[in-house]
Amino acid sequence: MKGEISVAISDEEMAARKAGWSGPRDTIYASGALWKYAQQVGATYKGAVTHPGGAAEKHVYADL
Repeated sequence: MKGEISVAISDEEMAARKAGWSGPRDTIYASGALWKYAQQVGATYKGAVTHPGGAAEKHVYADL
């Protein structure tokens, strides 16, 4: 598989989970290690690399 995350559940279970999901929750952190990580990590499909500027990462490191 390339560029996807999969889970082994039925379509019915996925539909039930989707119907019950109220959206992403607000984060409870505004400082510390988790905050720094969230500010500096790139997208999962780009390798989730951490470094200054991760949010603006333009190269996909997962294909190396």
